[in-house]
Amino acid sequence: MQCVENCFSFSITSLKNSGYLKSDKDLFNLSSHWIRNGEKEASIGFNLITLDEKLKLLTFYYSVDGRLIKYEVEIVAFPSNLGFGNRWYFICPATSKRCMSLIKPSYSDFFLHRTAFSLLYKQQLYNKDKFSRFFLLLDKIEKRDELIEELWMKYRKSNYRGIPTPLVKKIRTLSFKIDNLHP
Repeated sequence: MQCVENCFSFSITSLKNSGYLKSDKDLFNLSSHWIRNGEKEASIGFNLITLDEKLKLLTFYYSVDGRLIKYEVEIVAFPSNLGFGNRWYFICPATSKRCMSLIKPSYSDFFLHRTAFSLLYKQQLYNKDKFSRFFLLLDKIEKRDELIEELWMKYRKSNYRGIPTPLVKKIRTLSFKIDNLHP
């Protein structure tokens, strides 16, 4: 069974961090891509049109098996629960649920909310028996190995002015948890 973590995902956070949700101007011919194991695995094109200050329209366009896929997803701003500002959400075209990320499993052509595919997170698949701690340990080891691989990428440093970088601190924390989690 495919898990959410194994799917391509497109998040509001990536749009916000790129500055695309700040301005009221329309943005065309933008693109994003996914990298796995240091290789570019897939890319997507999109346009972002502002309809009003709390509503934007995102148009995805990409190809799957030589077929052009093009569809629209609304992005809506809701007041933050902290009392100031707004929080942006996708409105899934299939389920009409608001969400922070849209996913695309390998067997689908569209980015939609996870419930449109009845997918679960890895953690939800674990039985609450003796094997769950073992699988949790394997996940932590896998995550630590990914972070170590990231540390060895070009221009990454393990220390800055004699102080370990946040990445090294994450690796140390995961290593400590792995050492203290015995199946």
